Amino acid sequence: VRYAPTGDRSTSKVPAKLTASVSRQTVLNSAFSIAKGGARIATRAFPLFGNALLLKQAYDVVKGDIESAGYKYNEVSDEFEKYYDGAYCTPENLCVGLDSSVISALRKSGTQSQKDAVTYVDMLVEKAAQKDFAQKKQDPDYRLKDHSFQSCNTSHQGANCYVYSSKDRLRSPYVFTLKEFQISETLTQEEFLKLATGSIDSRPTPFVEGSGRPDYKEELSVSPTTVTIETKDGPVVISFGRDKDGKTNVTVNITG
Repeated sequence: VRYAPTGDRSTSKVPAKLTASVSRQTVLNSAFSIAKGGARIATRAFPLFGNALLLKQAYDVVKGDIESAGYKYNEVSDEFEKYYDGAYCTPENLCVGLDSSVISALRKSGTQSQKDAVTYVDMLVEKAAQKDFAQKKQDPDYRLKDHSFQSCNTSHQGANCYVYSSKDRLRSPYVFTLKEFQISETLTQEEFLKLATGSIDSRPTPFVEGSGRPDYKEELSVSPTTVTIETKDGPVVISFGRDKDGKTNVTVNITG
């Protein structure tokens, strides 16, 4: 510790800690576009420096999360996409993608494999329909806003999902049919954060730097202690403490 008026210093050191922080939410909001930028760069064969290297490092942090969920980067669309061999779709194009093993099981008439596949698909379509219905009910003009979601009835060829009200009983606004052709699903920012937030929190540096250190601030804290500096004017006693908010405060007493 240095006493500025005389330039004298204490013989003992004061334990201090410098804490830097940024806005976690802003970093997470930027993470999806940063990961896309890194995936774009990863497809090119040239030395990486500066911001390009930073983006690639960020992508490497979340690449495993993205690929383990079945998504791959598509250079043409500049999106992370997952491909399915078939789907249960409504006329409004609400689709639930199915891989080849599920499609194959659905074709095995009267078998346990088919029953298991139908049970699995029932769970998927119910989740998709329930989510879509909840979103539509937020619209005050939605014709079924007074209804409650009930359940789905699924077969190896399609599914009906029902909503209910005491006025008009059951309705089936969701009618799924099996489509046996390849479809793609695009990774959304919401789904990306579900997959990758844990990895980003554990290795945040490339995302923090890539987002420009949003709301960056530093705070110096000193453990409560007292030091004495001998000066030509006499001893100077400097006491470090903490206020009610935990912030460091300093008291200086000149005893000479």
